[in-house]
Amino acid sequence: KEYSTMFNRPLYYEKIKPCMRKPFIKIISGILRCGKSTMMLTIQQLMVDEDVERKQIISINFESMKCYHLRTSIALYEYVSELVKTMESPAYLFFDEIQIVKDWEEAVNSLFLAFAIEDMDNLSLAQDTHALGTGKRIFFYLAIG
Repeated sequence: KEYSTMFNRPLYYEKIKPCMRKPFIKIISGILRCGKSTMMLTIQQLMVDEDVERKQIISINFESMKCYHLRTSIALYEYVSELVKTMESPAYLFFDEIQIVKDWEEAVNSLFLAFAIEDMDNLSLAQDTHALGTGKRIFFYLAIG
């Protein structure tokens, strides 16, 4: 499918796709304005196009004032864990600009432990950051164009 509002980058998606249902935290990194946020939106749409229901996806952009109340590790953990508990499994979490969240590593590690160890297919994360305290991560570097 063509996505008129997004820059289609099938080579990157094809590299990420085999890992999407694996019990690892996926980290999309790259220089400023290279398309990391757009790639996460594209991945979400392609997952829906394939077989994931939109209600299985939680996508949070921490730059948005709508998410200002989630900018602490405790608030983020409580919000997401409550959502995931009420969702059909698996749940897919997409966090954009998570470095804005104070002590975000604690929330992400706790979410991963709370849900991924109970059900290894229950949690999948995509993030824009390098520093993550857990060893269960896969990095994807996004270059310009």
